Amino acid sequence: AGILFGAEIIWLTGLIAALGIRLWNYRRFVRAVRMNAVSISDGRIVVSEHSVSARLHMWKAPPVYESAFVSGPVTIGLWKPVVILPAPEESPDKAQGTQAGQSCPEKYHLIFHHELVHVARRDLWIKWLYQILLCIHWFNPLVYLFNRKFNIDCELACDEMVLTLLSEEGRKAYGNILLDVADKRDLKKSLRIHRNVPAMTLLEEKRTLKERLR
Repeated sequence: AGILFGAEIIWLTGLIAALGIRLWNYRRFVRAVRMNAVSISDGRIVVSEHSVSARLHMWKAPPVYESAFVSGPVTIGLWKPVVILPAPEESPDKAQGTQAGQSCPEKYHLIFHHELVHVARRDLWIKWLYQILLCIHWFNPLVYLFNRKFNIDCELACDEMVLTLLSEEGRKAYGNILLDVADKRDLKKSLRIHRNVPAMTLLEEKRTLKERLR
């Protein structure tokens, strides 16, 4: 009985520690993103998001911001999802508003297809539920090994739904956007920052790029 009680104490301690670390990482990431976030002022980007939102039969389009803290599009938030776009390099003065999308608004139209499909499918909820499962089974290495497969399958399922909404040319453009995000110099740094944070990104790992393009 004493051994069993000791094992329960160790398991409970690990559960609390694992959950606490994830919540702390998430709060730190969200705080850092929002501190650097600026509301999108380009009307064409806003209209594009609302168009995709209506196409997916969403009752409300999530707010859209830009932030220098992220290298690629990110969606965070369970009850109130928010889409964060990377701040354009050519516009260091964020107070003047973003210039993103002016030269290539269709790019953002495709990005919103990906991010809003995640929102419509409630993938963030599923991701958080799996994080809780990881905390409960913190001692089981197989659960952590499956975590990467889970994330890949989540992205592939999202891609599949997006492709059903696009024409042949749209699919090619979507693939080019994945290549563009993968080509960002600071992608590795950005992913390292929110590696253990439940958020939906356009590209989680470069290693999955070939499979997703195929």
